[in-house]
Amino acid sequence: MTSTRESQQQRNIREFMENYTINDPSANQQEDLERIRFILKHRPAPPVSEYQFNEMTEEVIITNRNKERIGDCTVCCFEFPIDTEAIKLPCKHYFHYDCITQWLNLHSVCPNCRFQLPSQDFEYDQMKRIVDQHDKQSKDDYYDDDERGDKKSYYSRSKNSYMYS
Repeated sequence: MTSTRESQQQRNIREFMENYTINDPSANQQEDLERIRFILKHRPAPPVSEYQFNEMTEEVIITNRNKERIGDCTVCCFEFPIDTEAIKLPCKHYFHYDCITQWLNLHSVCPNCRFQLPSQDFEYDQMKRIVDQHDKQSKDDYYDDDERGDKKSYYSRSKNSYMYS
């Protein structure tokens, strides 16, 4: 019974994502965005695919020269022995191979900074992109409005200062 319900939920999410566009000026856009945020909040991040892991990570040999800069593995809290390999994520954090593979089998984010890595689930990645794109667009709109407001207040101040001089 639960597998039928889960598959129905997955079908509903898939249908919703296929019909959603970020540039849709409809009144339901904000409601849709809140629905996506709700889904992301209550759905665990899927694991990273093995292909993406191999493409996005870099193996680094620990030497006396780079040991201080790299620090310790924050998953297991042990230091890296000299002449061993560490895995470097795109966000520039380093981990033991076993530690980070176990972590990324459960999550698709860096354990240090929560940098989002591509996951095995296309729908999840698509929802994250929609939310990130909307947040970036909202942030840009906010700064554009703020800049216009600053210029306007600057001009109004300069006009007023000339009025009294």
